Amino acid sequence: MGRVELLSCRMTWRGAQTSELTSVGRSGSLAEMVLTRTLLFLGLLVAWLPGLGRAQGEGGGAEPLIRFLSPELRRIERRLGEIAREMERLPVVRENPWGSRYGYRSADLPDETTADWLQLELGGRRRVDMVALMPVNLSYRGEEGAGYGFPKRFRIEISNHPDMRDAVVLVDRSSSDVVNPGRYPLVFEFEPVVGQYVSFTSLKHGFDEGTYFWALEELIVMDGKLNAAAGAEISMSSSMDLFPQWAPLRIIDGQSGLGMPVDVTAPSPTQGFLSDRLNLTQAGDPLPAPLRKWCAVDLGEPEVIDEVRLLPLESDTYEVFGGRGFPRRLMVQLANDPSFNEVIWEAGRGEYQLGYPAGCSINVKVPGMEARYVRVLVDRMWSRDDWQVFGLSELQVYGSNRNLALGKRTYAKDEADKPPKAGWAPAHLVDGYTSRYRLIELPEYLPLMDKRGRLEKEKAALEHRRAVKLSLGKSVLGAVVVSLAVLVVAAWIWGMARHRVLRRREVELLRQQIARDLHDDIGSNLGGIVLLSEIGSEHSPDEESRSDFTAIRRAAEDASLSMRDIVWLIQREPVGLKDFVTRMRQSVRVILNHPDVSLEVEPAVFRDQPLSLLFRRHVFLAFKEVLNNVRKHAQTRRATVKVEIEADRLRFTVLDEGAGFDPEEAGAVGHGLSNLKRRASRVSGSIRIDSAPGNRTEVTFEAPFSK
Repeated sequence: MGRVELLSCRMTWRGAQTSELTSVGRSGSLAEMVLTRTLLFLGLLVAWLPGLGRAQGEGGGAEPLIRFLSPELRRIERRLGEIAREMERLPVVRENPWGSRYGYRSADLPDETTADWLQLELGGRRRVDMVALMPVNLSYRGEEGAGYGFPKRFRIEISNHPDMRDAVVLVDRSSSDVVNPGRYPLVFEFEPVVGQYVSFTSLKHGFDEGTYFWALEELIVMDGKLNAAAGAEISMSSSMDLFPQWAPLRIIDGQSGLGMPVDVTAPSPTQGFLSDRLNLTQAGDPLPAPLRKWCAVDLGEPEVIDEVRLLPLESDTYEVFGGRGFPRRLMVQLANDPSFNEVIWEAGRGEYQLGYPAGCSINVKVPGMEARYVRVLVDRMWSRDDWQVFGLSELQVYGSNRNLALGKRTYAKDEADKPPKAGWAPAHLVDGYTSRYRLIELPEYLPLMDKRGRLEKEKAALEHRRAVKLSLGKSVLGAVVVSLAVLVVAAWIWGMARHRVLRRREVELLRQQIARDLHDDIGSNLGGIVLLSEIGSEHSPDEESRSDFTAIRRAAEDASLSMRDIVWLIQREPVGLKDFVTRMRQSVRVILNHPDVSLEVEPAVFRDQPLSLLFRRHVFLAFKEVLNNVRKHAQTRRATVKVEIEADRLRFTVLDEGAGFDPEEAGAVGHGLSNLKRRASRVSGSIRIDSAPGNRTEVTFEAPFSK
């Protein structure tokens, strides 16, 4: 019955061990399941972002998710879309105006706030209702060149006297800095004011390259539909005259980035007027009278004329591509007969040293002359290959603040041999279109340009805010993704660590099971052998048998002691340094069994600390091996055994007064020296043996607590 109960008890304990191991396995499966699902979620998230981007017509990435999560970003992009639609209906400033001309620039000024002025004499009293300031755009400097030298504070006044007494302030921007308009004009509208002199005063100047100054490309003073500043007389307190880039006349010459006043929503159905070609070998320079090209308009009746505008071609036709076709030298003539036998007024325009005025009209002021016919006579033309041609997109004649030539009869010396569908004919000179778009009046066009400038500034600010939002959103989203990635990695590390802990626990349980089996089964058997050998040695009839039984008993006792040491080494409970030294002390007493031999410990009082199984196993077994060598080979049991404990290592020294040996030849004798060296190597320690035949032996073994 007792054996059955013992077997049942052992089966119950082993069943508990199996149940615990099964629980450990289930915990590992749960950790693996959590880790797998987390990785799957992250993979689905990464795969979803590009798909969402493609679904919204974008290249994918984080932006769709950021847009989805940010109402402000959606509002910004909605407004950007509205601005884009508005800007499609607005004209665009020309980046590179006619030739290498910049505009007007003051001289270098002594400081930022020394007042500097420019005055226009309008040629008589004008009814002014709008002023536009066109900034200088040095396109070669990029964004830095937009609004170059634009004054930060200024005042615009009008008066009937050159000394500006009794002046009326039209625009006052003297109290705070004006935001630089960049490439687009600042337009100021007000109730009409009559005056002859307009003064612009810069009160706070621009700054560049260590110099204070102010600059404008064009100063436009509107009297109804006419620019009253065109052809005005100029006086100023200072100027930089570096022709052709900088000159006072540049501020009123009508050549600027504004281009021609058009409605970009109304494309032109025609090209304009183009003369027949003239071979260079047949023409002189200037052209002889019979070969001169001309075009004319019949106003239907005599009209008072104030201004004639010549609008250049903007066609891709080969002969005039790039602005060619505009005459090098021309004459505007007025007459009351269609043959111009009696010219009542004429004004010539000399050669344009900066090339063709592509994109801007040439305006010729007329001193209120009454005439029915207006003609443009050309005696010098630009050439393309071996041919010369003359062409205009529109001819406008202004009087009484309206275009008198619109829709009137036109005629010319000759015209190009082009099919009607090509859009070339003298009649197209007065159809109200340039080569590209429908013409509108300056008072309508300038506010559109001003609006375009304001929208571009708003667009730039919104795009900056959008970029900041996206950058911030990407940073946050990136941090989230990184956090998820860190979480996944942490989960993976946790899973691996958990797995290792579980495996270590399984090994620990298995080790405890082995230790228990050794103690319960083999220990019992060895105890039985000792008991039987004692009985045999007491009751054996002869000395030889008693001697054999005694040897068996001693071997069984030694095996039992070694087994207990092995069980102690692999026990579950943590073993500290103090327990380890106590075990060493017991081993000295058991193995050497001499009353005068004990273990010395330096220092006597030391700090306890846990020891690894690797350290305990190899140091303790090496210690026992050295003691056994003393007992078996030294021919004495008198020895000095010392343990020295330092902060990071333990050192033991065994010194015996025995027969000694030659360490070089001891390998074959069975002293186990190679085994001692192997154990020292396993714990990153060292061993030193000092001995000689007939002399004492000293063995020093040293090992660090942590490998």
